Amino acid sequence: MMQQFYQIKQQHPDKILFYRMGDFYEMFGDDAVVAAKVLQIQLTTRNKNKDDSIPLCGIPVHAYDQYLNKLTSAGFKVAVCEQTEDPAQAKGLVRREVVQIITPGTIVAADLLDADSNNFLCAIYRDKKKKNVGIAFCDLSTGEFEIDQLDLNGGSGDLMELVYLYKPREILLPKTENNGEQGFYKDFVKQSKNMLASSQEPHIEYLDPFQFDLRSATRSLQEHFSVNSMSGFGVDSQSVGLRTGGAVLNYLKETQKDTLGHIISVKQIKKDEKMILDESTIRNLELFETSDGSSQKHTLIHLLDKCKTAMGSRKLRRWITAPLLKKDAIEQRLNCVTAFFEQSELLDKIRLILIKIGDLERIIARISLPNTSIADVVKLRHSLEPLVELKKEFNQLQSPQLKEMTGDFDPLDDLFQLLERYILPDPSVKIKDGGYIRLGVNKKLDRCKDLMKNGKQLIANMEAEEKSNTGINSLKIGFNKVFGYYIEISNASKHLTPNHYIRKQTLVNNERFITEELKELEESILTAEDEARTLELEIFQDVKKQLQAQISRIQKAAQIIARIDVLGTFAYNAKMNNYTRPDFCDNPNQRTIVIEEGRHPVIESLNFDEPFIPNDVFLDSQGGFILVITGPNMGGKSTYMRQTALIALLAQVGSFVPAKKTQLPIFDRIFTRVGASDNLTRGQSTFMVEMSEAASILNNATSKSLIILDEIGRGTSTFDGISIAWAIIEYIHELNALTLFATHYHELILLERQLVGVSNAKVAVHEENENMVFLRKVVAGDTDKSYGIQVARLAGLPRRVVNRAKDVIKELEIAEKQFSTLESISANDTPSTPAFEENIQMSFFPPEEPWMEEIRNFDLDNKTPFQAMEFLHRIKKKIG
Repeated sequence: MMQQFYQIKQQHPDKILFYRMGDFYEMFGDDAVVAAKVLQIQLTTRNKNKDDSIPLCGIPVHAYDQYLNKLTSAGFKVAVCEQTEDPAQAKGLVRREVVQIITPGTIVAADLLDADSNNFLCAIYRDKKKKNVGIAFCDLSTGEFEIDQLDLNGGSGDLMELVYLYKPREILLPKTENNGEQGFYKDFVKQSKNMLASSQEPHIEYLDPFQFDLRSATRSLQEHFSVNSMSGFGVDSQSVGLRTGGAVLNYLKETQKDTLGHIISVKQIKKDEKMILDESTIRNLELFETSDGSSQKHTLIHLLDKCKTAMGSRKLRRWITAPLLKKDAIEQRLNCVTAFFEQSELLDKIRLILIKIGDLERIIARISLPNTSIADVVKLRHSLEPLVELKKEFNQLQSPQLKEMTGDFDPLDDLFQLLERYILPDPSVKIKDGGYIRLGVNKKLDRCKDLMKNGKQLIANMEAEEKSNTGINSLKIGFNKVFGYYIEISNASKHLTPNHYIRKQTLVNNERFITEELKELEESILTAEDEARTLELEIFQDVKKQLQAQISRIQKAAQIIARIDVLGTFAYNAKMNNYTRPDFCDNPNQRTIVIEEGRHPVIESLNFDEPFIPNDVFLDSQGGFILVITGPNMGGKSTYMRQTALIALLAQVGSFVPAKKTQLPIFDRIFTRVGASDNLTRGQSTFMVEMSEAASILNNATSKSLIILDEIGRGTSTFDGISIAWAIIEYIHELNALTLFATHYHELILLERQLVGVSNAKVAVHEENENMVFLRKVVAGDTDKSYGIQVARLAGLPRRVVNRAKDVIKELEIAEKQFSTLESISANDTPSTPAFEENIQMSFFPPEEPWMEEIRNFDLDNKTPFQAMEFLHRIKKKIG
């Protein structure tokens, strides 16, 4: 047995081998040592107390999913080695084979996956000659398959943005020297691991470069989809993308030992139709997790995801990360939401039906793979049952867009009837044990089940019949494991034994016999269970084939359900949260933001002690298109800017928005730079993170972008910070991008006078003595106060520190008035010249008095106490 284990292990040296032994998966040697530590299970040994003892650990087969999850989450690959023949019929050692390889990117078990998120496998390949990179994403659990190729001339920013959006659990790279840790791939691995560390660091798998060969990859794709060209999928020109697509497909087939019949299409990632959100924007707007990565609560997805199906939740996530760029497509979604909003009673009925539908995409994906379970088929039946009722409700929709979307919805009633006819209402969950096929499906199976159920009664009937025929009232039919069924007659009555009875055994007080009829009945009863299991398995496999032949129908129905679920959820959220339909500018040359009583969707949903205060926003590319916002910390500047970005994002996703009235342009990108934090894993300080994000924005933004910048330049010295912030606003001014810029640098309010298109706004504050009330209202104008000391007092700083800070700031303000030079700086000047900085620094300290020099020169060590007192008295007179 150990020879067999090591032979199989040799074929999978980089994987932990789950070696099937009865009801357990056993692990031996190094596999056992590693697995026991990760899984926190007992490590023991085989051949205890011997020199050749072997480390050993095991897990029960029925609960292996939870252990598998721990291993794959830790980045390990697992090879599942099953017994491929019946141990009872095996001659010698039971035959075993690896039937599946499970890696972080190839998980399909429902218990191991987040129902609301995709589980993508990714492949990357760089073409040195063409200077571009191919990328492919495939979710084995749903069958989604997308490829693309990107130009690297502008750097790897676009590539990393896609990787962040899809968040793959596993990435395939071509193997080079040192396992790919060279040049481009080395940098890519470092960036991707750092970028995805807060969610889940991807497992990196290196493949033979031949797996990325264009001819081989294209042939694999064509054979899989049974086509002569990839042009029908619109990806024939994506030569580098095809390399990665072929690599992904071959890797999945190798690990799953299957043809992957549920992957029925491949499409190009259409970047020109959808907005790409960068990492910092997704993080700063807290779309999926809070900015510190600690929680998914109090995020946009947590608020919006009221979907009734897992398919809808995944679709919602994909839509949020890829807002639309085409006005017609956005309006089509909004028309659907409006229709649901107006037919709210019908929407409620549809949502009550949707909640009964399971995850059709992942259920049929598991059914298409070898290790289908009875539970998957039962879940499919439960999910198909409501579809006929759903179709009836779809027929009541009045919107042309919704009618078009649902007009060809297939309720799959024939598949439901198939499962209803074949599968028991409450079947056994173990395929090999039988007990899941209904009566009436197969006559031979019915006979076997009848024997299994009524075998004792048949024996009792035969016993009564033999008593009647022989006249032996003491006759009885018994059973033991050695002889099977037998007829037992006492010695007193053995002279009445019929001639056709065959003597089987002689005991002290009785004789045991058998008959041909009893032997036939015995064989039928004893083999009925095995025969029934075999027949049920054959029938189940036939049902599975019939379902697999209809995968495309099921997937199409699932996609319609997911879209309806999301659009209905948008309408539900609009009604529950008082959202309104956004309008879009008709003139593409005039980009205008008009938001009346806009609100932050997440913050307004929280139960704070004070009501949420709505705010207006007005920006115009031909008027005031940069708004410089000043005001205190905690006053609401960041909320104001974030809610503007979120309203724009929701509008282009196709959702209603939290505002009384909204008119927006179609933005090509939304950029945000909010807050400050170190990224020590990347070797970046707070200021470096701030500047890197600002650089990304300035290098990628266009006049059609929305830019949100908060506290630029705060991570360095005052004069460096002002200079950088000043220059950034000038740069954006030339770009003509609609921008909200919050700052504590009050010097920047001077830009309103110098740059046409720059306006000032401030957060209103009510002051009374030392008390300060944040009014949460953004109004026109500017402020020359940051209220930092007041905020420090509210935060609980010791009163002594607060009072000392007040004294210091008064002294600094007095000194500052002596050197007010910023007023004279023109738009072409920079406030960071040495002379300017020297003057400002000098203004913080008054000129030195003559008596100060006397104190410095007084030789205290060589003076008597009387002389020291005399000197101090003289200095006191001079100071006055």
